[in-house]
Parts: sequence; C-alpha cells; structure tokens
Amino acid sequence: YFTMMSDTREDIQFIGNWKCKGCGTTTDVNKEIKKPKHKCPKCGSERWKYNEFRLRDPKLRITGKRDGKFIFNGKSFILEVKSINGMQFAKLVAPKEDHLVQANIYMRLDGSPYTIFLYECKNTQSIKVYLSSKDESKIAKHIALLKDMNKYVDKGTVPPRISGFPVAGECAGCPYYQGCKRNDT
Repeated sequence: YFTMMSDTREDIQFIGNWKCKGCGTTTDVNKEIKKPKHKCPKCGSERWKYNEFRLRDPKLRITGKRDGKFIFNGKSFILEVKSINGMQFAKLVAPKEDHLVQANIYMRLDGSPYTIFLYECKNTQSIKVYLSSKDESKIAKHIALLKDMNKYVDKGTVPPRISGFPVAGECAGCPYYQGCKRNDT
C-alpha cells in the first residue's frame, strides 16, 4: 500500500531497496532509492517489490531492518509495523517502550527524526497509529552497553555477570542463561 501511495502521490516517496518481481534482481543494497521507474536491466520487467533496507553502524557493530521509510513533504519518517493480540491492542495508548527503543536506534542509524508506528490487532485487523520523535535518552543506556560489550569482544574476554544474576529480569529471556548459570567464569 505504501508503494502504491508513493506511485500516486508526488508528495510521498517510499524509499529503500527494491527487488524485481520478474527475476529477483535487487537494486544496490547499500543505497536507498525511491521505487525505480526504469525496467529491470536483467529481465526488462517494470514490476518492483519493496525490500527492507538494512541499517548498519560498524562502530557499534549493530544492524537492523526497519519496515519502511518514506519522505512526506520533505520530512523523513521511519515506518514500523507491529501486530499485537486483541487484549494488548485494547490497552495500547502509546508505542510500547521496547518498540520506542528499537525505533530510536533506527533513527540514530538512519538520521530520520520521526517514526510512525502502525499497530495492527491480530484479532480484528483494526489499526492504531502513533508518531514518535527522535529521543536519544531512550537509547543512551543501550548505546553505552553496546560500547562496553564491544570492549570485551575486542579483548576476547567474557564480561562480568549483570547485577542480580540469576534472578535479574534480563536473565529470564537470555539465550545464554543456562551456560552462564553452569560456568562460574
């Protein structure tokens, strides 16, 4: 729908990476562009499908793929589409905190000042839309942690356990929990 909207409105440009529907050839994965108007150089098809664009920060050693990006009236917006169950949807009055963290990391990597969240209820397909502005304070502790962890990676050493191990909230979802629990070092 965003691609079609971009095709029919001059004030909206949906940009990213594009894949030919005819042969699968992609545009340059390192450059974001609006939907190609030209034919695919490989097969001649004029049908292009949006590909999520990969964002990278080699210094922080992180990557991510946002759901979309568009320019509207000269302003850049990241698009994040989230689906949630009916009970969560009914209680939703603002973007979820972990989604704000994700979006702010994307805005930092991308330079866009805004994110539009489109929440879809899995039960009814109802939607709620929220606009969020860039807020570095939402990700400051995450960026500091990334920098700290990268120092351990560079030294080839294991970081100390987090405070509160093994009952800290972060431990519950950690994929390394069992190994960390078994090994004192």
